[in-house]
Amino acid sequence: MIVITARGHHLVEDAYPLRGRAPRRSVVVAAACTIWILVVSAFGVWMAAAPFGPPFADPAPRNFAPPDMAAASVVVIALCVIAGLITRALRPASAFIAVAVTATAIFVAAAVTTRSIGSFVIAVLLCAAAWTTGTAMVGLAGARTPSWCVRHGLAFALGIAIVSTLWVLLALAGWLNAPAVVVTTLTVVVMTTALRARFAESRGLPGRQLPSLPPPASWFDVLIFSLLVGLVTFASLSALVPENQSDATRQHLPIAREFWQASGAPVIDSMPVTMQSVQNHVIFAVAYGLGGMTSAKLMQAALSIACIIGVAGLAELAGGRLARLYGAAISGAMPILLWEMGHAFIDVLPVLLTVAAATCLLFWLEDSRLRWVFTAGVLLSVGLAGKLNMVVYIAAFALGVMLVGPVSGLLKDRLAALVVLATGGIVAIPWLLRTAAAYGILSGRTSIWNMLGIAGPSLPAASGPIISASPVPGSVAPDVTPVVATFPDVAQQFGHAPSDLLGLPWFLTFQGKDFGFPIIGRGEIGVALLMLLPLVYYAPRTRTTAMLSVLSIVSLIGWWLSPYQVVRHLLPTLALAAAVVAAGMGGLLTRAPGTRADQVLRAVASGGLLLSLILVPFFFVPSSRAQMPIPYLMGQETREHYIQRAIRSAVVLEAASDLLPADTPVVYVGGPWEVPQLYSEARLVTIPREDLGPDAEAVLANFARIGAH
Repeated sequence: MIVITARGHHLVEDAYPLRGRAPRRSVVVAAACTIWILVVSAFGVWMAAAPFGPPFADPAPRNFAPPDMAAASVVVIALCVIAGLITRALRPASAFIAVAVTATAIFVAAAVTTRSIGSFVIAVLLCAAAWTTGTAMVGLAGARTPSWCVRHGLAFALGIAIVSTLWVLLALAGWLNAPAVVVTTLTVVVMTTALRARFAESRGLPGRQLPSLPPPASWFDVLIFSLLVGLVTFASLSALVPENQSDATRQHLPIAREFWQASGAPVIDSMPVTMQSVQNHVIFAVAYGLGGMTSAKLMQAALSIACIIGVAGLAELAGGRLARLYGAAISGAMPILLWEMGHAFIDVLPVLLTVAAATCLLFWLEDSRLRWVFTAGVLLSVGLAGKLNMVVYIAAFALGVMLVGPVSGLLKDRLAALVVLATGGIVAIPWLLRTAAAYGILSGRTSIWNMLGIAGPSLPAASGPIISASPVPGSVAPDVTPVVATFPDVAQQFGHAPSDLLGLPWFLTFQGKDFGFPIIGRGEIGVALLMLLPLVYYAPRTRTTAMLSVLSIVSLIGWWLSPYQVVRHLLPTLALAAAVVAAGMGGLLTRAPGTRADQVLRAVASGGLLLSLILVPFFFVPSSRAQMPIPYLMGQETREHYIQRAIRSAVVLEAASDLLPADTPVVYVGGPWEVPQLYSEARLVTIPREDLGPDAEAVLANFARIGAH
């Protein structure tokens, strides 16, 4: 028998193990979930073991991990686990704190040995400014969020949205420099904090209280938390290493450097991403200008950790306190998100803002105040200014508002909420105008579809006052646009048929290397999400889980319809789904004892989550893209030596910077995805080898055509 009771605006299902149809159905569901978890676990173990050459893996994929990196991963994770278990035995309430302190000590020690402590301090100060601003705004909005994860996850996301929008306005005005950034950021922090204090005083709200120790956690929870923190700590060490990944060295960090040097946000011919979303690049630019390349990468690590905290908060809102840890573990067990922590890509900011926007919608479901819908619109708009794939999520949120609303809401109320959601897009107007000018939309040269990237990534650079790639004095001006790299043909096993959509979770988990532009390849998103997916059956039947489910399903369909199906573009959907799955696992573990099948399922689900975390290093460490220099992290190798070793053309690129005026067009012959523009002030222009020409005269003519001599 299923009894539905109303608690506030939520519908809560209480299951009672009475005789009849319900217990029989419960046994069948529990048995099916148990079998599924065991099957996925077996496939996950096989996939994780394959690079290490077991007899059943033929042919075995290559293992790129050197012994010192494998040993370092074991040491870091083991230190966190040991700290957690020892503290759990001596003082249970301090176990989580001991793990966090251990992880922080490891990271700070690495920052000292790599001489990155100054960059670390700058990144911490920038994060503190964003968090303080966001905390004040959350307080002004009147959010009653007793949960640490919900309160601070939303505060950091809202704060980074506010301060980064301020920095974008400075860039568009040509004032992106250290004095302007410091003064305006401090002004915003002081003003929002003062407003919050006056608001609290006028409302008679209590002042800030020191956080109390959490209640004692179980041994299982401490082990899960320790493994998660160990994985995050090890993965984030890459943020201290000079960048060596293609997109980051070719586009994202060079754009940040050029923005800071120009004190603005110019469009650069050889970096077509500057014609699209630049919010994340401005964040990198500020960190780069104040603390160097390492600070920019550390900001990326902070955004990634905030994503995990935000998912934990979503899971708690959907499934209670126990689901909080499981949400963090499921999202943190994705190797692709761990990899993004240490590399300056632009896929994490949309995740953070999407999760925060979903949190705002859940607040709206609770109290029906439209200010939360407006805040969600603001966050989504800032996300769109950071990455164009947010168009899919904006559409998903619009459908979520219309399909799921407060219990007392009528159709006209949901239409009003939809209008308010769209009104939040006002913060994106400056970016929209800039992008429209870059694509020539304001002058009628092209269409809005090109601005949104729907026409494809191969777009001509527009001319006009905001183009910064001007000829160097004494050189011949180019008479055509420099060659812009286009997307290569991507071998995809997946398709766009309805039957493909049904198999998407399985293929994403076990054949991630066959999707567009893989990073980790095998085990791209780990196995935790797929393994525990059936547990959504046990999630509370509430409007909260309904909203998160609608957002996840609609955005997944939108990604499935996209032409390239890049897995990292799906990270916001995976974060939302992780919260729903965690709510299901929390619901399972908090149910009444039930049948024997339920008890077996609890044990199997707990063991599956633990196994999924243990398997993560077996996916992450062997990947060719995840390698990190342990001698450098231990202070045994200099920064210069590592760059010359990892970036094979570094010596030539540095010579080009020393011998030629800045922004001199220099031809880089090679793959269009390999250009390490970060390590040269010269303007590297890519020409594929096959397009150089059949003879010397044709080669020189092609050079002259693009203004390179």
